[in-house]
Amino acid sequence: MSQSWGKATRPIGIVIIALLLLLKVLQQILVYLAPARFGYPTGIVQSAILGFRFDLWFAILTALLSLAAAIGLWRLYQWAWYLTMLIMVIGCGFSTVDQQWLLAIIQLAVVVYMMRSKITAVFGLGGF
Repeated sequence: MSQSWGKATRPIGIVIIALLLLLKVLQQILVYLAPARFGYPTGIVQSAILGFRFDLWFAILTALLSLAAAIGLWRLYQWAWYLTMLIMVIGCGFSTVDQQWLLAIIQLAVVVYMMRSKITAVFGLGGF
C-alpha cells in the first residue's frame, strides 16, 4: 500500500495512523456533533458559561485538527508530524486522567513509532 510521493515512500504505519485519525474524526461527528445538531445530549459534561458550549467547540476543534493531521500525514508534510505528536501527547494525558488505559497505550505507541529515525527521515526531520 506504499505509494511514492515526491522523494519518499509512505510507510504502512503512517497509513494506519492517518486512517485512525480519520476514524477519530468520524467518531467525533457521530458521538458529539451530530447529536448536538439535533438537540440530543452529547454524552459528555456540558459546560455552559454565558451560553458558550465548550464541549461542542472542543469536539469541533479536535475533529478539524485530526482531519488536518490525517491529510498531512498522508501527504507526508512535516507540519503533520508535529501536529500528530501534539494530538497524541495531549490525548495520552487526557486518556490517563480518564483512566482509559488502552487508548493511552495506543497513543503512546504512536508517539514511539513517530519518533523512530526512519519515520522522522520520511518527514524530513533530523534524527531524535
